[in-house]
Amino acid sequence: MTSQQRRDRLFEEPTPRQQRHQSLLYRFVRPILRAHCSLWFGMRVVRQPGAPDTFGGSVVVANHCCLLDSCMVACAIAPTEARFLALAENGEARVYGPVVRALGTIFTGETIGEARFMVHRCKQVLKEGNALVVFPEGNLVPYATELQPFRDGAFRIALGNGAPVVPVALVQHRRACLNRLLRRRPGFDVHVGAPLESPEPGSAKQRARSAQERARTAMEDMLDGC
Repeated sequence: MTSQQRRDRLFEEPTPRQQRHQSLLYRFVRPILRAHCSLWFGMRVVRQPGAPDTFGGSVVVANHCCLLDSCMVACAIAPTEARFLALAENGEARVYGPVVRALGTIFTGETIGEARFMVHRCKQVLKEGNALVVFPEGNLVPYATELQPFRDGAFRIALGNGAPVVPVALVQHRRACLNRLLRRRPGFDVHVGAPLESPEPGSAKQRARSAQERARTAMEDMLDGC
């Protein structure tokens, strides 16, 4: 992929028509993915006390522990549509890249211009009433039972847009499911927590760090409580 193709595919403003197509595709594939996740992972959605009924305009943070974790999070926050923040390499992939792009994924940038576009698109997504879903660990560690170190980008975006942060934890279980029967791997439940309280006054860096720590604590509590 040339530099120009990269810009055109990953960092170009979607037209209203493209946005309508993204929404239609998203609404078409989500029930299919929910059925798959329910059968393969035995997925159940568990709402913690205070969990919101709708997620529009929220930044949802979740642990990155499975290739299909984004699908499970999307199902858990339905009917709100999710837009994911992902590495650019996911949009450049030959096999699944076109689908990732078609679903309105926002990609992290490598240049100043790409980073600015990313921030702009995140703001648009939240303003349009969608949820922005971020995996703050960054790296995928399949079937990890403990959280990896967090990056603060999701929390800076949330604070910069006045958006609530909703912690979500994908929790492994040992009930019967296809993943356990065929691959001897655990299934997953999706635990949805309550939005974080507004951080105390301070610098932007301090407030982002506070939100990051409180989100991590909430996710660890959900992981440890099961």
